[in-house]
Amino acid sequence: MTVSLKLENDEELRAYVKDLIKGQMMSVIREETLNLVQAELTRKVKGMDIPYFERLVKEALNKHTKDYLDSASRNLGALLQPAVFARVDEMFTNEALTESLVNSLVQKKFQELIKTVQ
Repeated sequence: MTVSLKLENDEELRAYVKDLIKGQMMSVIREETLNLVQAELTRKVKGMDIPYFERLVKEALNKHTKDYLDSASRNLGALLQPAVFARVDEMFTNEALTESLVNSLVQKKFQELIKTVQ
């Protein structure tokens, strides 16, 4: 059995081969970059004393953790803000809920007044 294949007519095969080559190149580049960074870090760390290195690592981790949490809180605030505003609007448009809220606030203030008078 003989199989013949014309590559110039098969765009899918060409795209697939390009993706394979690109993936292989990225893998090699990633590995080389990792080796270079590891070698450079090893060279720089060899001359440092341990407490200084530990302090550098802790400071870097603290900075990146703070940046991440700040970013996450801004994103969370942006997600929660519409829900909170919708709930507040619902509270003021729903008469039963508004009346319940007002009654609980009045009762709370009344209890505080009683405590201050006694």
